[in-house]
Amino acid sequence: MKPKYQRIKRKLERERWIERNNQIKEDHQRIIDILEHEMRTPLVTIKGYSQLLKMGKITPERLQTSYSRIENAAILLEDFSYILRLSSINNAELKKNPVKLNLEKILKTQAIVFENALIESKLALKIKQDKPEYEPIEIYGNPGAIRFVFATLLGNGLNYAPEGTRITQALRIIDNHLELMTENADSDGKQRKIHGTHKGIGLPYTRRIISELKGTFEVYDYQRIPRGYDAQEIFGYKEAIKPE
Repeated sequence: MKPKYQRIKRKLERERWIERNNQIKEDHQRIIDILEHEMRTPLVTIKGYSQLLKMGKITPERLQTSYSRIENAAILLEDFSYILRLSSINNAELKKNPVKLNLEKILKTQAIVFENALIESKLALKIKQDKPEYEPIEIYGNPGAIRFVFATLLGNGLNYAPEGTRITQALRIIDNHLELMTENADSDGKQRKIHGTHKGIGLPYTRRIISELKGTFEVYDYQRIPRGYDAQEIFGYKEAIKPE
């Protein structure tokens, strides 16, 4: 290869490296933005309850709630560490670390973090699990990723839901894939509008995380349900996978 073309080749490689490096820096900054945006409210809430416990100014009725928040502080710390490790996505080094999951417990525990925000916004959160006729299948996955995704979707629902809305979070397992769906329904249940499809800084990373973990992430508009799907299946847990 002639020296002239060698110089051009080296220049192009250098430019590509600079562009890739700049993209990584931008991704890292977005991760920091997510930390600030998604975790400020629960951290402030936990700090406030911790201060009340320290001062002894808490009623017995609130004691159980305080215990729940202390438990969530530990969970939040774990999630904080997990998100800080998300930069490894850029090098395809994200660890799956699959463990046996209790999805119902994970979601209900994580939802406690949003309790104050729900009350202040006059919103209701309902987590429903239909009991199958057979024993439920065992689910393995990354609990940090599941909590992060759930918090992102629920956070978007809180931000964009009108007062008096009922927020529904749906999880469905099909062909060994975990699908996550969300919708907001008004009080009479007639009008439903999806939230989170294009809103919220954390959503692109939610999609990226699920993809890296070999899962699927779908958000369906109530009026645009794909052919072959039933609304009750998507939002009402009508069916589940029967184990082999």
